[in-house]
Amino acid sequence: MINKWSISLLAAAVLASTSGVQADAKSTEKIVPIQILSINDLHGYIEGNNDTAKNGKAIGGLDSLAFHFQNEQNAFNKQYKLKAGNTNNISVQSGDLVGGSPATSSLLQDQPTMNAINEIGFDIGTLGNHEFDEGINEFKRILSGTRPNFNTPNYENIFDYTQTKSKMSMVVSNIIDKKTKKIVGGFKPYTIKTVNGVQVAFIGVVTPNIHDIVMEQHTKNIEGIDPPKAIAKYTKELRSKGVKAITVVAHAGAEMNTEANSSIETQLDAKITGEVVTMLRSINKLDPKNSIDLVFAGHSHKYVNGTYKNTRIVQGLNYGNAYSVVKGKLSTKTKDFIATPSATIKYNYTQTSSTLKKNAHSKKVQSIISDAKKE
Repeated sequence: MINKWSISLLAAAVLASTSGVQADAKSTEKIVPIQILSINDLHGYIEGNNDTAKNGKAIGGLDSLAFHFQNEQNAFNKQYKLKAGNTNNISVQSGDLVGGSPATSSLLQDQPTMNAINEIGFDIGTLGNHEFDEGINEFKRILSGTRPNFNTPNYENIFDYTQTKSKMSMVVSNIIDKKTKKIVGGFKPYTIKTVNGVQVAFIGVVTPNIHDIVMEQHTKNIEGIDPPKAIAKYTKELRSKGVKAITVVAHAGAEMNTEANSSIETQLDAKITGEVVTMLRSINKLDPKNSIDLVFAGHSHKYVNGTYKNTRIVQGLNYGNAYSVVKGKLSTKTKDFIATPSATIKYNYTQTSSTLKKNAHSKKVQSIISDAKKE
């Protein structure tokens, strides 16, 4: 989290030349740009849900999202003169990637969704309550690209269906296996990405009330820890490792007031409430020195973009209708963000077929969707 002399560093960053690693007025200080793209609550809507934005424009599926993600990354890389394959671009999803899905994905055990997400190139994800709909072991099978067996749901549809192994680092810190007393599914509580020498941590967390919204047979062997307690444990651990730039990927809801929630285009700065704010308030008591700079929220399917104290909170609707674009600058000296990251929520506007075919990732996602519809 930013500290008291961040303003002076920010001024230095503005004066610096636009390059992947910017030197400030002091030779020991370098400023590193970072961009994080995100979605939440996709629920397997690979084709979109035939929605329109408030301006009347059509909203697309994952083929259009692939196009937008590529464009956002290209523009960012051009601005900061970054080479392809850099570590400055990261993409995350904050739970309910699958489950509650339309037939195109659900009848194929959401494998088309995973194939498309892999093609787009998501780096980090957390669990949502819907990842438990058929048990965590089935979700892990989908995630790992393991072949189904006769006991797998919809086996007759998927026994010969092409599937891919996920490239995402899945993180969750607060769901515990009652038998092993360890994090469910062998997942890690957090992952660390190194961006031009600066470590950025991503802690995963899911709403603990999954026992109330998931079938008992799939939750009887797990225990949900209060998210603030779990997160505070790992913010302390990360701080002991010298990691100061911390992001939480939370399948926990947030809300904004009615005026701000009425239209993404206005991007009004309004008061944020909900589970995420309650969580942050508790974390500040449990670990006053926590360095949480950014929270990617989910679960409540709302548009959210604002700050609670110095922490940026974003949530981009649902079903792939919108995505979040977060930008920040890291200091190689403080190993932290020099200011609260900025963010914009954007609609996933539908692109024409000819436009999508010119984009390699979009073209492949189109093929994945087309194949799923044939099954």
